[in-house]
Amino acid sequence: MKRRKEDVLAWESRWGLPTGLLTFVAIVILIVSAIVIADVNGSGEAELLVSAHENSSSIAISSTLEAIGFLLLTAPLYFLFRAALARAGGKMKSQLVGVIVVAPLFFAISGVLNGIATNEAADTFHKG
Repeated sequence: MKRRKEDVLAWESRWGLPTGLLTFVAIVILIVSAIVIADVNGSGEAELLVSAHENSSSIAISSTLEAIGFLLLTAPLYFLFRAALARAGGKMKSQLVGVIVVAPLFFAISGVLNGIATNEAADTFHKG
């Protein structure tokens, strides 16, 4: 059992820094995504759609950055899950790793689809 603990700590030590750096990069990308879309605003739906039409490229860039940021978070979440699993001593279900991988993927898909839907709604509103 002592060897297993040493293996776990060695693995965590090896992957801790790269995972932390990847997390930092992902968060910076998500913040940049929010900054890029900050110009899209309005007090009502009509103003928001007009602003979205005028800034359609910002919406596309923002949704792409958001997707990239969420996808990058898959690795840190997997690292945390695996570290918790190794330390739990059989009290965690290893099958739940699928949730860890799928959740950021769904958020990424949602971000892209939200950007597409917003641009389509703004175009439809602009056309009348």
